[in-house]
Amino acid sequence: MRTLRELLGLARDAGTLWWRHLPPLLGWFSVGYAVNELTGHASTLLPVEQRILGTTIIILGIVAWVACLVLAVRSLEAPDGQDPPLETLAASMGPFMAVYGAWGLAQEQFDKLIQANLMTHGIDANLFSVDASDWGLFLGFAVVAVLIRLLVRLVGTRFAARWLVFVGLVADGAWVFASFFVLREWVGRGFDWLTSRELWRWWQTGWDAFVGVLPDVPIWYRTTLPEGVQLVADRFWGFIVPGLANAVLLPLMWVALVGTVFGHRDFSAADLVRGTRAERAADLLHRTRHRPLRRIMNLATSEAREKYLPMLSTLGLLRATGVRLIGAFLVLVAAVQLAGTLLDRAILFLVGPRPLADTLLYMGTSNFLVTLVSTPALLACYTTAYLCAAEAQGSSSSAVGGVASRR
Repeated sequence: MRTLRELLGLARDAGTLWWRHLPPLLGWFSVGYAVNELTGHASTLLPVEQRILGTTIIILGIVAWVACLVLAVRSLEAPDGQDPPLETLAASMGPFMAVYGAWGLAQEQFDKLIQANLMTHGIDANLFSVDASDWGLFLGFAVVAVLIRLLVRLVGTRFAARWLVFVGLVADGAWVFASFFVLREWVGRGFDWLTSRELWRWWQTGWDAFVGVLPDVPIWYRTTLPEGVQLVADRFWGFIVPGLANAVLLPLMWVALVGTVFGHRDFSAADLVRGTRAERAADLLHRTRHRPLRRIMNLATSEAREKYLPMLSTLGLLRATGVRLIGAFLVLVAAVQLAGTLLDRAILFLVGPRPLADTLLYMGTSNFLVTLVSTPALLACYTTAYLCAAEAQGSSSSAVGGVASRR
């Protein structure tokens, strides 16, 4: 019953937060979605010879989309606790883009681009504005983006300017988006290399031998013990592991992303490493008299300290609140995602079968309607979980401003 009360209270608080801030949530979502869609379609109008320009336009659209998500989360914070928009974007864009790349959300963007190219060019892939197999182009984008990020950081130590922040945001987006395609290419090549090694064959032979020596006895219905063991192994790697990553880790990472928006001023590196082995190393670096070394180390670790530290600290807050809140939060997120899926299927059922051209046209509208309903609701759920965890631990001054207290 306590878990059910936790779930109902969390749903009530998320609903209250969503309703109070619905106009800015819908506004930022719509702006980001529109810019992302328009830039994607604009890139398809360019000839193949201008693929670099087309890819740049695509990256600008993705950066705008993620920036609007960051600002949508910021709109859920109490007004007296909000940082300036550019400061919030500078602290949060890197982590947001990193999660996009790590969880394959960039792949969703690529799939949308493929749909846009299909609408413009049909099935002739040679005319598409993006080519996932051209990893060399994306590697070039990633290298240039890293150099720009480093230059912005160096220049930013001498003077601050808004245009520098904007250039850094675009470079962050370009680096993550381009690195996704390069990483996908080389992970695939690495897996192909691994599966061609003798060690992999030994593992496969050993596993087949293990399954083969199991007694051929039925365990349920018409399934034998060897078939059951093989089925469990297949389900573990093909269903359970990806399911845990998407249904458990990804929502928790989104709560951590909220921490980069709300709590990047509330956490310090000293607090995170206190009591760990890294505390002594951090103390030695802080007390060193070698000023160039200290400056270089501070510059090298500034991004991790300023952008990714709040994510780790937020995960620590969630862990400290206990399993009950985490479980209720995951159930609530799953319910909202299920509602979005049911809405999508209802639209497909109402529209019915259509020719390919008509399907591509209405899918854009359908995707917009579904995400317009589900994304703001999910952002409210993520923010509510962060606020409850921060309020319980007394770690954020903004925790009491955005959601009704239940504790």
